[in-house]
Amino acid sequence: MFAPDLNIANFIVDAFLHDDQSMPVDLRAEIRKFVEKLSIQIEKQSVEEVSESFLGQLFALKSRVILQKIQEEEFQSKGVFQANEPARAYFTRTMDLQLSDASQQTNAIIEMVQLALEKRIGGENLREFLKGFYANATSFQSLSAQSLLPNPVFQTFFDWIRAFLKVELGLIFSGLVLGKGIFIGPERIIQELIPFLNQQIRRFGAYSILLDFWNPDYQADSPQYLIDIKILASTLDFDFERGISSISLNDLSSVLADN
Repeated sequence: MFAPDLNIANFIVDAFLHDDQSMPVDLRAEIRKFVEKLSIQIEKQSVEEVSESFLGQLFALKSRVILQKIQEEEFQSKGVFQANEPARAYFTRTMDLQLSDASQQTNAIIEMVQLALEKRIGGENLREFLKGFYANATSFQSLSAQSLLPNPVFQTFFDWIRAFLKVELGLIFSGLVLGKGIFIGPERIIQELIPFLNQQIRRFGAYSILLDFWNPDYQADSPQYLIDIKILASTLDFDFERGISSISLNDLSSVLADN
């Protein structure tokens, strides 16, 4: 889930590539271990398969970072959702340019959803909700088990978290590839990583619409990705028949408490 004004993917990529000495030693070690395990698995499995197996680990790492940052009150209010990537002038491969564009579009959609949610409920309310959520959520696996209960709001909220984690894993892969932190061959970038990013950000956007976190304005000249997200949201709503209408943060907090 959102950390107010913190891009988790960029945080992890920067910490690994630049070995930030101001970060606690144990957190730096945890991030390095996480990325090294990603690097090993991506040689053996597809991006989709790796993402499935690392959701729990990313959730645990993300929880720790968010709670620490909230406690330290080091969030900044501007610029944090801008992709922190090598300058495009240095990209010599076509697939690097395409991957950079896909990453920037992904970050832009995340920012749109976050700004819409903050506008609706208030930044401080979102911060307090996140603080309680990550302090009380024991693990991704426990959330997954709870999502099997017959509660449409929680089920869709879990699907939203799952989609967001996959988006963040895609951005971590992209940032590491562009920053030369890991190697994925050109064919895999084109055939796996870019399609993965595009698919997952559309699912994230669609679930954001279903939960009424985001209500994008569609025009005749709207970009194709917005049209795709709207169609997917309609399809998911029809398939699942969840009938979710607008929910408040209090509603969601109550659902999480009950589960």
